[in-house]
Amino acid sequence: MRKPMSKYRHMNHEKAEEIRALFFSRQLKRKEIAQKFQVSEATVSRVISGLIWNVRKAHRSRAG
Repeated sequence: MRKPMSKYRHMNHEKAEEIRALFFSRQLKRKEIAQKFQVSEATVSRVISGLIWNVRKAHRSRAG
């Protein structure tokens, strides 16, 4: 797996999973999640869509 871009260095898998859980459980909106984690709404969108910190891709690369 390649390293995340330096602008995402504050993000990790645990935070990404928590962002997805908060979003998909409908507890918080993207803007609220962004404020909670001190990231942009664009970063939250990228985490949710799997463009960055995609857990499934990370598991595949370790298993492969």
